Amino acid sequence: MPAFFQCIPDSLSRWVKTVKPEIFSISGKVLEVKTGTCEDGTGRSPLGTHFLMKTKEGETLNIHLGPASQVELLVADLSAGTKVKVEGFRTEKMKMGHYVAQTIAYGDRTVAIRDESLQPIWARAQGGRNAAAGAGAAFDWGRGRGADFGYGRGCGYGGG
Repeated sequence: MPAFFQCIPDSLSRWVKTVKPEIFSISGKVLEVKTGTCEDGTGRSPLGTHFLMKTKEGETLNIHLGPASQVELLVADLSAGTKVKVEGFRTEKMKMGHYVAQTIAYGDRTVAIRDESLQPIWARAQGGRNAAAGAGAAFDWGRGRGADFGYGRGCGYGGG
């Protein structure tokens, strides 16, 4: 895989380059969906949502989704026993068995939570990177329920 760099500010307000983490593909069944304070969270939200899943190998993993207010439509359809496939990553600072989801597939749905650069989809809708160019102004859950910032919630095929 070619090296991929993104610039992030460090604590001294200098820009440093970081390597994009390896993306893992994990399949299993949802054990439980949880919302609460997240000890491993890196964002500004006080409440995060994640789910525990059991892999085919019998390992229990903790899959971090994002701020509770931003992923509520996603978790409305996730429940114990749901078969899922997660494309996700982990960083060196995360506990073993913890991953951050980039996409989740279940049933006939595939939900993108983070883009190719691993930026959360909701960050673009709130004026993050690429928003000035008009990219990512809508929040698209894909087929099924859609949520489009600025137009409220509704049914349909997303708004991407």
